Amino acid sequence: MMNYSNRIKKTAALLAVFLLLFLPGCGSNDSLIQVKAVEAKTGTIEGVFTVTGALVPAQTADVSATMTGKVAEVNVEEGAAVSEGQILAKLDDSQLSAQLSQAEATLSGSKQSLEQAKINMSNAKAALDRTKALYAEGAVAKVQLDADQKTYDLAKSQYESSAVSGTGAAKASVDSVSVQLGNTVMKSPISGIVVNKNITIGETAAAGSTLITVADMSVLKLKGTVSQEALPYIKENDTVELTVDIYPDQTFQGTISQIGAMSVSAGTYFPIEISMENTQQLPSGVSAHADLKAKSSNRILVPLKSVVTNNGESYLFVLEDGVAKKTSVVTGLKNDEEIEIVKGLKGGEQVAADNANHLLDGMSVEIMKD
Repeated sequence: MMNYSNRIKKTAALLAVFLLLFLPGCGSNDSLIQVKAVEAKTGTIEGVFTVTGALVPAQTADVSATMTGKVAEVNVEEGAAVSEGQILAKLDDSQLSAQLSQAEATLSGSKQSLEQAKINMSNAKAALDRTKALYAEGAVAKVQLDADQKTYDLAKSQYESSAVSGTGAAKASVDSVSVQLGNTVMKSPISGIVVNKNITIGETAAAGSTLITVADMSVLKLKGTVSQEALPYIKENDTVELTVDIYPDQTFQGTISQIGAMSVSAGTYFPIEISMENTQQLPSGVSAHADLKAKSSNRILVPLKSVVTNNGESYLFVLEDGVAKKTSVVTGLKNDEEIEIVKGLKGGEQVAADNANHLLDGMSVEIMKD
C-alpha cells in the first residue's frame, strides 16, 4: 500500500512539473502560468437556445377496420384531401344487409303481435269490468267473475311477455345488425391529407389493422428538446422564429405549444413542441430549427472562456493573492463572449479569463495586466 501511495504522489508531482514547465502562457517567470484576471460583473446578457428536429403534422389519425371483412370500396388515394366524416372505404355488407332485412321483418311481426296482445288485454279488461258491475248487482255468479279475472290476467301476462321478449328482443337484434353495418363504413375522423393507404379492393381487412392514415397538414410541429437552462426564460404560447433547412433564407413564425414536464435525459434536456401554420404547404418530415431567444438582467457575468465543464461539473478559478482557487458554479445564459453565473459567485471576484483549462486548484499563477 505504501509503494502504491508513493507512486501516486510521484505521478502527481511529475504532472505539476510538466504543467509548469511546458504549457503555453508562461512569461518571464517560467514557473508560473500567466492568466488574465477579469472582474465578475453584474450586467445583462442575451442568449439563444436552438431546438432542432423535423416538422411533422400536428394531428394524425389512423383509420382501421373494427371488424374483419372483404374490402368492397376504396374512395381515396394517397395525397388526396379529405374532410371530416368523408367515407374513405367500405367493407362488403351484403350478408349484414340480408340479416338486417330479416331482423326488421321479425321486429315488424313482433310489433303486430304486441298490438294484438294489447287489444286482447283491453277486451279482457272491459269484460272483467262489466262482470264486476253485474256481480255487484247479484246478476252473475262468482264463478263467472273468477273466469273473467283469469282471462284478463292471462291477456295481461301475454302482452307484457310480448313487449319484453318479443318486440324488445327483435329491436335489439335490429340495433345490433345496424351497428355492424355502420362498422363496414370507414370515415375520416379529421380533415386533412391521406398520407398512407394500405388497402385494396377485394382483399380481406383484419379487425384492428390500420388501413388509411390521414394527417392534418394545416399545422406542423417541430418536436425536439431544450436544455434545462432555457426553462426559466420560455413558456407555452411564446412566439419563436423557425428556419426550415431547405429554405435557409426564409423565417417562419411559430408558437411554443408544449413544454414537457419530465426530462428525457437525467434532468438535462426537456421535450418541447413548437407549432406553426403551414401556409406554404411544406411537406411533412423536413428538418428545421427554432431559435429561442432569452434575455437576463442584473446577473453575474464572466467571460465564456472562464468556465470549464468536465464530467458534468462546471467550474472556474477565482484569483486571490496570485493563487487560483477552483470554484464550482451553476451557469445560465451564454453567448459567444459571456456566460451567466447563477450560483457560485457573489460578484466582484477576480476570475481567470484564459488558460482556465490549464489551472489546478491552489496553483500559483502570474496575473497579466491589460
